[in-house]
Amino acid sequence: MRLFTTFRTISPQVFNRHFSSQRTTCAKRPYRAALVLIAGGLTTYTFTRPSQQADNFIPYTLTHKELVSHNLAIFTLRPSTAQQLNYPADSESKIQSIEIKQPQLQISRRYTPLPPMSGDEIRLLIRNAVNGEVSSYLHRLPLGVKVHVRGPVTEFALPQDVGKVIFIAGGTGIAPALQVVDASSDGMDVLWGCRTLDERQGAGEMVERYMKAGKNQVSFFVDQEGSIISPKDVTLRLKGRDASRGLIFVSGPDRFVEYWAGTKIWRDGRETQGPLGGCLAKMDLSGWEVVKL
Repeated sequence: MRLFTTFRTISPQVFNRHFSSQRTTCAKRPYRAALVLIAGGLTTYTFTRPSQQADNFIPYTLTHKELVSHNLAIFTLRPSTAQQLNYPADSESKIQSIEIKQPQLQISRRYTPLPPMSGDEIRLLIRNAVNGEVSSYLHRLPLGVKVHVRGPVTEFALPQDVGKVIFIAGGTGIAPALQVVDASSDGMDVLWGCRTLDERQGAGEMVERYMKAGKNQVSFFVDQEGSIISPKDVTLRLKGRDASRGLIFVSGPDRFVEYWAGTKIWRDGRETQGPLGGCLAKMDLSGWEVVKL
């Protein structure tokens, strides 16, 4: 995704999940598809620039840091002044991100907050990524220091007629799913792959708590236990969709998204969806739309 020109843009870090064994099943090859990923209909993508107020960084204070595993933590930020981020009233149907500044290197990085979406408290699930300048900066910070944020930015707005939602998430890619967990009346099926049992136990309780409402279901897959999300796991969940619109989200590290749906591409200075590839391109997705996050 494109960050604003005030700071140098950095790409999300690629996490070293063990996808080599999966690639033998779904080898990467070219597929015919439009730049907007479609399967039986046109996907409505809503990428909005923040308001003028949201263009400015606002100081927040790091008030809590909860370690989930040795390199994964939940950060809690509260406003340092009377200023705070303003979220739209219909946030429950939008996937939104905020931007955090690394002041020493003058760079910034977008992160997806955990719900509830509120300007008076921001909670973020962040991995200390290898060579991740902003994430490593945040993990080093002691409590009580100021963190400068701006936003929010709407990355995707779910259409009002959305039916069943399938969310294929890897690692911290679970956060967008939790933001829109109540957006579909037909419920959401989440397949979440995490690295270690510590992550499953540490963040799993939080994920299950958010997923309790309505017809939502979550399935956990733990690398450390030899459990990974397979194409069969997805095809089983494609069944039973009614006549309403179905959405499949893929969210996680670059290699994870590429494995399932192909790479995103840069066009005219902005990141776009790119053609459908990976495992999903081999499935019958009639009536389903795919979104890469």
